[in-house]
Amino acid sequence: FHLHAMLDQPVYSLRWGYRLGAGMAGIDAVIDRYGVNTLVFDSQSKLDSEYEPALVAKYGAPTAVGEVRVLRVRD
Repeated sequence: FHLHAMLDQPVYSLRWGYRLGAGMAGIDAVIDRYGVNTLVFDSQSKLDSEYEPALVAKYGAPTAVGEVRVLRVRD
């Protein structure tokens, strides 16, 4: 499934921010640019595991919700 269809709102990828923006700084730039407050991780995705440890170190552990993990990054 595609999260955009399920959530009825834009969905942004952190992958390119992470790879092109030197790690966590690139992720922070995406979060700030688009006003992201919640991240959703696909439990099956190898790409998410690439940068999830950096996010957990900064924001804490995500909460498992069915097949995904949810992480709040701001109120």
